[in-house]
Amino acid sequence: KDFAWTYASYDIIAKRSMAYSYVYPAIELLLGAAFLLNYNPVLVNSITLVLMSVGSVGVAQNILAKNQVQCACLGTLIKVPLSKISLMEDLLMAAMALATLIIIL
Repeated sequence: KDFAWTYASYDIIAKRSMAYSYVYPAIELLLGAAFLLNYNPVLVNSITLVLMSVGSVGVAQNILAKNQVQCACLGTLIKVPLSKISLMEDLLMAAMALATLIIIL
C-alpha cells in the first residue's frame, strides 16, 4: 500500500489509477522474467520502452518542479529522494529497449 501511494505521487499513470500503482511491481517482475526467458522480445521490449518512457515523464516533471518526492524504487522503508539518477535509470532502460528493438527488427 505504501509503495502504491508513493509511486502515485510522481508517476503520471499512477496519479490517475491507483490500480496501476498496485500492479506496477508485478508488471516489472513479469517483464524481468520475460527478459530472462527471452520470451517474445519484440513485445517485451515494446512494453518496456513505453513504460519507461512514460515513467520518465513523471520523474522529469517532479525534478524540474523541484518537488521533494520520495522515490518508490526501494520501497518506502528506505527513504530515497527522487533524483536525476531515477530519471537516468528510466531513460537508459527505455534506450536499451529501443536499441534492442532496432537490432531485432
